[in-house]
Amino acid sequence: LDLGGLGRLRLRVRLTAPAPRGSSVRMSLVHPDGSACLFTEVAAICEGCCDWERGGLCVPGVRAWSAESPALYNLIIELLCDSGACVQAECASVGFRSVTITTGQLCVNGVPVLIAGANVHEMHPRRGKAVTEK
Repeated sequence: LDLGGLGRLRLRVRLTAPAPRGSSVRMSLVHPDGSACLFTEVAAICEGCCDWERGGLCVPGVRAWSAESPALYNLIIELLCDSGACVQAECASVGFRSVTITTGQLCVNGVPVLIAGANVHEMHPRRGKAVTEK
């Protein structure tokens, strides 16, 4: 996700059996509120292939995902036979975010993230976040 709201999507599809002749994959991305389909694309799969990958899909105007405001889009992937009929369909929730380290600070969508403790139970009923030396 860049600052202008341009999301980048990369897909990998693994088939359980080799693709028959004339197979294709249809990908659709639906807005979080279900109001609109942001894009639909159909791509051919080589006969006999079990893996298919598509990178570089750019989606303009996406909302950033965050823990406080999880904007999740529905990604629908359909396997189509040579007649165009859907053989199988899968749906997954996807979000767009940017994770960077800027001057030693972890940032999600440009906002610094505080990471407190690792492998330590930080909260105590009386001491709060204070950890004893033991």
